[in-house]
Amino acid sequence: VNSDLNYHLHRIYLSGFNTYRYPLHIQVDNKGGESSRISRLAKLLGPAYSLIFPERFTKFAQNLNRHLTITACEMLIYTVLCYLYYPLAHWYMSAKTKQKIQKAQAFQHSYDHDFFKSSTQRNMCNSLRFGYSRCFTLAWIDILVFDKVVSETRRLKLGTQMPYLLVCSGRGSYDCPFHLEVEDAMVRKAGFTFGRKWGEFLVKVNQYLRTLTFNDLISLQVMINEDMTEGISPRPSPRYPEGRHSLKQLKQPAGGDYGSRGDGDDGDDDDDDD
Repeated sequence: VNSDLNYHLHRIYLSGFNTYRYPLHIQVDNKGGESSRISRLAKLLGPAYSLIFPERFTKFAQNLNRHLTITACEMLIYTVLCYLYYPLAHWYMSAKTKQKIQKAQAFQHSYDHDFFKSSTQRNMCNSLRFGYSRCFTLAWIDILVFDKVVSETRRLKLGTQMPYLLVCSGRGSYDCPFHLEVEDAMVRKAGFTFGRKWGEFLVKVNQYLRTLTFNDLISLQVMINEDMTEGISPRPSPRYPEGRHSLKQLKQPAGGDYGSRGDGDDGDDDDDDD
């Protein structure tokens, strides 16, 4: 909601592609020592880290991830349907990916905000927003702060601070090309900052993204500056960073048929995005 952006603190983009091999998930793990785990979590949560109990957030993320995982049984059904009648298999997997997103959203809506340190945030239960793209390939969680006591004592900078990065959704396929989600409140908010220039720029960005597939490049980052004179510029960036605080990493999958993102799990599994 546009009105919520005035209280917006941080956005967490879920990693993955909403597929069997690469399900959407919040990247939390216990790898490495305590210091490295805390460092990764602080990077993921950004300015919201000081407001959150790390252990409770990790538990929340793990429960959310379970709702987004496509099971081996569901993948087996999809594989069998591919041999029998592919259009039905495509419909089945599309329905499952949509269902996973909706279950995750329902879980977030019912969550009691237990990982927040502020009792006001826990009692109000209004500090989280779960969003996703219309093609169900991208999801995010926005953290809002309505409590003035928290924002003033912590000296938090609320609202969309420039510059900020947007993540593209899509599969890089004919029926679901890469694009910036125009219904995303953060994308619409940029229109108030840039005015008429933003609409023209957004059209050009999406026209360019439509031409891209996974075979075109390793990664793409669209940098948006305030005067929007530089436009789109391919540049190297870390592969699939924790929290995905950049445009979605367009990594070529190892194989697969559905959605051009390795859903079939029929190729090499040498690359590990985690």
